[in-house]
Amino acid sequence: MICRIIIVDSDQSHAEALAAYLERLDYIIAIATSTDRLQTLLTEHLPDIVIVDAGLLGSSRSKWFREMKHRYPLIWTIVLAPPDAMDQLMADLIGDAFGFIAKPVKSLALDHTLYQARQAIKLQRQLSQSQQELQELRNTPKPYRQLFREMPCYLTVQDQQLRITASNRLFKEHFGDEIGCKCYTIYKHRDSPCPECPVEKTFKDGKAHQTEEVVTSKTGAQYNILTWTAPIRDQSGQITQVIEMATDITQIRKLQDHLTSLGLMLGSISHGVKGMLTALDGAVYQLESGMERKDMPRVAAAVGETREMVDRIRKMILQILYYAKSRELNYETKALTDLADEIMAVGRPLAEKYGVTLKLSLTPDLGTIEIDPHWLPAALINLVENAIHACDDNHGQGPKEVEIRFRPDGDQGILIEVRDSGKGIDKETREKMFTLFFSRKGPQGTGLGLFIVDHVITLHRGSIRVDSAPGKGTCFAIRLPRRRPPTAKSCPVSGKLTDETI
Repeated sequence: MICRIIIVDSDQSHAEALAAYLERLDYIIAIATSTDRLQTLLTEHLPDIVIVDAGLLGSSRSKWFREMKHRYPLIWTIVLAPPDAMDQLMADLIGDAFGFIAKPVKSLALDHTLYQARQAIKLQRQLSQSQQELQELRNTPKPYRQLFREMPCYLTVQDQQLRITASNRLFKEHFGDEIGCKCYTIYKHRDSPCPECPVEKTFKDGKAHQTEEVVTSKTGAQYNILTWTAPIRDQSGQITQVIEMATDITQIRKLQDHLTSLGLMLGSISHGVKGMLTALDGAVYQLESGMERKDMPRVAAAVGETREMVDRIRKMILQILYYAKSRELNYETKALTDLADEIMAVGRPLAEKYGVTLKLSLTPDLGTIEIDPHWLPAALINLVENAIHACDDNHGQGPKEVEIRFRPDGDQGILIEVRDSGKGIDKETREKMFTLFFSRKGPQGTGLGLFIVDHVITLHRGSIRVDSAPGKGTCFAIRLPRRRPPTAKSCPVSGKLTDETI
């Protein structure tokens, strides 16, 4: 809960010292050195608490407190005073001030009094919300009130500012019971309304609207929901609020995932082939330039790379049939330096194309790792390609750099990081980016890439975490065990996939 405080003290330096201490505790602070300045701040700052030095009020303090309580009944006041004046102040201001703190102020006393004040504010707000809900439901027959409360879906009532004025039990359990919070803040952790908001549409045209969203609960769990909206009108027919009903369809979407698994594999194949075609394009460029210069070593190297990429594309296409037989990961022991070189070989031509500096950082003596030699490199290459495109989308804001880091993660693990200097990712996107069919690329994206990356890393008993913020670039951190699970299969013929293995 954000808490705003005004400190009223004629001693500017003392007030600033208190402000510095409280700001470190995440309070929002304003300072007034006179009661006249306080009157201005009360309307500008909208405080929850006022901390006032009793010496500033003089003998008219009782009158001042009565006027404050009358004009600002929701503001809680804490009084600072010398110890020898405390008893008289308590007698004069009983029922007017919330708390009293002796000067010089001790941090423990201040912390304790502010904690009590915040609890009182929270209770006050909960009471206010309950009164509002009772007022709205007063004319509703009792059976319908119970139906609203116990419906097995998420029900909210929202005003024109998209503030939730009422919600049912299930919504409160999953998303919280904050007073007057805006729906897009609770559902999606956004700072502004969602594009194509169905509630706003219903306020505009009075019609029911439907949408499908991915939302995040207070525990971090994600749900696919299908929402409908409907207007609530007053006696004159004006729309005063909108009711939104959201049904959890997460299990349906998971079932669809299983039913379309072969389609997902085709998507995975296409993403893998895309990376290889990028490398193939670079090899063709080398071949052409080598022939123009009559540089036979360059031509030979390009031919070798071309053959390798064609062979890898062929192998990946054959995996479709292999997957149709419920394919599991086939493990192979691979040197981590070789894995890094493979990723760099594919990423370097794309980075050169977009003017991005691609760096590789390796800890010495990395050793080996047991992975599926086909799917894990494809997943990592996908991340590198995304990072390069993120730098290209940054519109010249700073240097365009992507760095790939390999280093040990304890005795039995490996940490791989893909860092870019792109435009960064907001919280809403970070929460959704690994879900099925989510894409920020519009019609150019399938919404499969990061979903498949997460799936491949999970199958390897690993984890992926994204650290990013708008304007600060992005870092994907992948943690993988060095050794395969005891029940995992070895890759046949040292990872060489043939027609016979299909």
